[in-house]
Amino acid sequence: MMFFNFQRFFAGFGSVLDPLLAQENCTLETILDDDTLQEIKMNGAQKFGNFVTKNIDTFSKMIGYLSVNEYEEYNEKTQIRYPFMISEAIGNENGPIIDYLFEADKSSPNYEKNEQRRQEFLPKIFDILDRDYLNVTLASYLSKVVCAIIRRRGFDLWRFLSLPIHKSILSNLIKNLDVFHVAEIIEKLIILDTNQEQSDNQTNFLEERSELLRRVIRVFEYKTHQNDITDNCSHIIIEILNKSELFLQVLNIPEKFFAIALNSSSATVVSVLITLIESIHRYVQQQQEKNPAYTFDYNQFYPIAQEFKNALLAEKISISAFNTTYGISQQPFSQMKLKLIQLYLSILRINNVQWINQFDHKGIYESLMKFVIEYEFNNQLQNHFYEITIFIFDRPQFEAIQEEFLSLGLLSFIMKHNRYDKEIIGAMNSQITRGYVGILSKIAYYFINKFENNQEWNQYVEKVLEPVRTIENQFMLGVNPKPKIPIDTGDDNMNEMFKNFSKNKYSQSNQQPQIQQQDQQLTVEVEEETEEEQNTDENEENIMCHHREDDETEQFQDGNSKKPEMLIDVEEIEKFINSPETSPKVVEQIIQFQEQNLKTSPQASEIITDQTVNKYWKAHEGLEHQEPGRKGSHDDTHKHQVDHHEQVKQDQQLNETTEKIEEKQQVETHENLKVEVQDVKVEIINSPEEQQQQGEQQQEEQQVEKQEDQQGEKQEEQQGEKQVEQEGEKQVEQEGEKQEDQQGEQQKAQEEQQNKQEELIS
Repeated sequence: MMFFNFQRFFAGFGSVLDPLLAQENCTLETILDDDTLQEIKMNGAQKFGNFVTKNIDTFSKMIGYLSVNEYEEYNEKTQIRYPFMISEAIGNENGPIIDYLFEADKSSPNYEKNEQRRQEFLPKIFDILDRDYLNVTLASYLSKVVCAIIRRRGFDLWRFLSLPIHKSILSNLIKNLDVFHVAEIIEKLIILDTNQEQSDNQTNFLEERSELLRRVIRVFEYKTHQNDITDNCSHIIIEILNKSELFLQVLNIPEKFFAIALNSSSATVVSVLITLIESIHRYVQQQQEKNPAYTFDYNQFYPIAQEFKNALLAEKISISAFNTTYGISQQPFSQMKLKLIQLYLSILRINNVQWINQFDHKGIYESLMKFVIEYEFNNQLQNHFYEITIFIFDRPQFEAIQEEFLSLGLLSFIMKHNRYDKEIIGAMNSQITRGYVGILSKIAYYFINKFENNQEWNQYVEKVLEPVRTIENQFMLGVNPKPKIPIDTGDDNMNEMFKNFSKNKYSQSNQQPQIQQQDQQLTVEVEEETEEEQNTDENEENIMCHHREDDETEQFQDGNSKKPEMLIDVEEIEKFINSPETSPKVVEQIIQFQEQNLKTSPQASEIITDQTVNKYWKAHEGLEHQEPGRKGSHDDTHKHQVDHHEQVKQDQQLNETTEKIEEKQQVETHENLKVEVQDVKVEIINSPEEQQQQGEQQQEEQQVEKQEDQQGEKQEEQQGEKQVEQEGEKQVEQEGEKQEDQQGEQQKAQEEQQNKQEELIS
């Protein structure tokens, strides 16, 4: 059975620490043995700190547990549990404990007697550094405590470390640089990110911090054979460069860092160089914003450019070959070489021409071309090769470097290796495309129109590259997920808004070069209905109406072959469907267009039709329509009143005609549908003044509804607050009744005891 620890997650609901502190014989061990970890870190941190600092013996015992003596007999509590809980409590910036390390309350009893003893606690915390071997777990506890002290009393800690009698502490920190937690302490001491306010006469110890950084660099330089030290020193320097600009002058030694990188063959040391270059570039940009004439001299970086090619080609003897997953024994490319290529790209992005000209770009790029073929499945290498190539050829100021790259036969290199034939690689059973084909294809697409005068390149593009590019740029199943539909929006009539729809099919056999994939285009044309003279004969009127509809259907179908005039998004069609001005006839034409031109399966056509009809009726539920699919606005009413009344008469005659046709049953089913679609109801058109009055009334009604809603919400909130107050009063009354009952029971118990005593006496 599993029990939920409420104390751990909801420490405020039930305190474990308070009952322990209320005991007369409460000890530090009593607190640490109980489940009080979360409470002494958070809600009860102040209480725990006050308890520990109240008695100097208790505080001394706590520091003793933190500085574990490994030579004593193993005890799980004293060597694991107690140090962990104490480090967690202090590491959360426990104010009373950290402050007591630097000063005690002078009003406390026995202040003078205990002061000398109190001053020994802070040096004792660092005693574990002065050992033959530093346990990594104890180092993590020390890191939590010291980093918390730096955050709260950083300047006071540096004042303590600057005293001559305590300088050995810094030496012990340097001695244990191979432990990451110690490196973290040194980093925090140098950066000094503290919450302590600096007084007017207080120094920021910049010189002492710079000297500590120089000591780290000296260890970094002479212990390149120890990977832990090089990694930890790199971590310290990278963090300092990212968080502070105070030490750029100390760290501006790129030649030394490059030598350390070559001696250690460490990728993290190359990361130090990349971070240094980026930090200097940011600093230069900030200075140029203040003073546009500011310049920075990169002369110190020139030795890196001169030795870069040799560093890239250097072989690390300690790395042995390994068997790849495809059955080939291969020498690893190494993380350091990848970082060197990244360093080269970072230097190019600085765009300092004098510095860039110091590199042997031709030799470097030639090596990269060999690496791309040799390590074809190293994706990071392939991406760096692509980024360098595009970066150089995108910038006219690098024209000389471009010519050097082309002189290496870059185009021939692409045409030779960028083939799409599948091969068996290594011990693989199936044929696959070479790993470098993807990146070479991207570079080839970039160059596709840059060398039109090269006949050999043009033939390669036409015969090899363009057919593959045509296949790669096709939409899945030939359908653009968001096609563009051409439409002529200059026509005022709703039907003519669907003019010139056409479907632009993509031809797979077309091998002409295309820069961008054209969207599949769909067009629909609906010709304007010509007004016929009203005929007295109802049958002739009906026949004319049917002929007119047939003509419209033919024109609608013929319009599919016309070219588009203007592109709009498919979402515009949904707007037309949802528009109150759209008539059912227009929706029917849209459905016919979809069935004829989309060429989907019958099931898909049925689904599209259902969706279109559902959208239309949901948008037009409760609305009335008039043919030809457009409500007359006020301007249209004044301009075309005669046409409007004639249309109303025609609609009435159409209704009578349809009734006669239904009685005689002489019309085919599809014709009946067409007539039913043309059933029109006339909507009364109000004058502009009436519409304005209606709009004002609607606005007033909406404002009244909003006010009523707001009042209702306020009343609900007030009722909720009253209920909360009533519940609180009830709880108070219940607690008072409980206390009264308890007092009554206590009085009864006392009276009974008195009666018993009196009986015994008598």
